[in-house]
Parts: sequence; structure tokens; C-alpha cells
Amino acid sequence: MLDVGYRKEDLLKIKEGILSDERFDEMHTWEYTDNKLESILSWVNFLEGFNVFYSSPLDLDFLMLEHYTDKYKEAIPKGGGPQIPDKATEQVKFDSKLEGAIHATLKSEEAEALTYTEEQKELMIWYNYHFLGRGKPTTHITALSLMTDEELLANMPSVFEKMFTKIKTLIS
Repeated sequence: MLDVGYRKEDLLKIKEGILSDERFDEMHTWEYTDNKLESILSWVNFLEGFNVFYSSPLDLDFLMLEHYTDKYKEAIPKGGGPQIPDKATEQVKFDSKLEGAIHATLKSEEAEALTYTEEQKELMIWYNYHFLGRGKPTTHITALSLMTDEELLANMPSVFEKMFTKIKTLIS
């Protein structure tokens, strides 16, 4: 944002004044003494004031999957879909599948998904199937074609509503 003309005084104001270039350059290495997720979300909220919007908790694909789960589960070819062991009767296999999905989704063998709910972690199995194993555009087009305008609007992610409101404001 600094490279495209936003003022450092507006973006990097801290209690002690303006964040120094040296501290800014090292920002990605900072240790967190508070809740890291809360710190990140405070930046997300702050940056919306500059028309920068983020999907949460991961990316646009996960956001859509989370808000329209049933439609994305319907958007699979006949006889397809992820092979998910039964959670109740095959707990060890299920846990192994889930752990693999978490690692693939978060792109790290060490990832534990500590900031995700159990439901979100289980959706990572579907995320892998839809977005890491198949074409993203095709998946989204198929899922969206299964929805009415009313269904889309009824469960619209709040970040979309914020973006659309901002766009209307900027245009008018």
C-alpha cells in the first residue's frame, strides 16, 4: 500500500508515533505476546478502511465452501466426492484423513489448525477435493449454478456485503 501512494502516517501509526522503517521491515518476524489471531484480525479490520478486504478464515474458496456447503457437496460428478471414513465406526481412519486434509489445506505438515472450529477442519476434506484436486473455476461455476439468487443472498458472506456497500459508495 505504501508503494501505491498511501501515507505511512496513516497506515503505520502506533502509540509511540510512526512505526520505523527498521521495525516495519522486521514485522513478519515479530513474536506475539497476545492472541495472534486477534492481532491479525485487528489488521484485517483496519485495512477495510482502505478498501482492502480479506476472506476468512482462509481464502475465497474456503469462504464459499463454508457458506454454501450443501451446494458444493452437490457439485460433484456422479459417484465422485472425497472418500471419507465414517467418523463413528472408523475413527482412526477418519482422523488420519482429517489430519492429511488439514496439512494439505494449510500447506504444512506441522499445521494443527488451532484457530479453526471442528466443522471448519472437517470442511478441509471437501476443500482438498474441490480446490486442490480439481479445477477451481469449474467447481465454483457448478456450485453457483445450483443456487437461486435468493439462496445466494440468504447466506452471503459478510465480507461480500461490505465490499458491495463500499463499491456502491465509491461509484455514487
